Amino acid sequence: MRLEKGRRLRTLTGTLDELRNAEVGNDWLRVRVTEARRPDLADHVREILGPQCVDVMIDVPDEQTNRRRTLRSGRAPGELFAAYLADLNIDDPRLVTMFDDLLAEQHSGIEQHSGTGPGDS
Repeated sequence: MRLEKGRRLRTLTGTLDELRNAEVGNDWLRVRVTEARRPDLADHVREILGPQCVDVMIDVPDEQTNRRRTLRSGRAPGELFAAYLADLNIDDPRLVTMFDDLLAEQHSGIEQHSGTGPGDS
């Protein structure tokens, strides 16, 4: 078999909305998404652009990352976890809710084992 012609590898950069309007043709695609990280973001990009999307990278501007870094002393675990996600540019409130649920479950288990739950003296 003789190779006549290859397919180009193109880089597309933009938000999900911008990528939805991109003309992709028959090229292979390397994609840089310019919005906050969140679970399944790469899967959404592949759904929009199709099977020719071979690489998805999250490209968040440095000023957005630097703006979110704050002092953490004296903050509750849920607040710290939310700040950690923000520092990673992950925007998914479900993760904070799951963290809070796991933390409450862990504290409940500790109270039951130590006998210091509600009603104990």
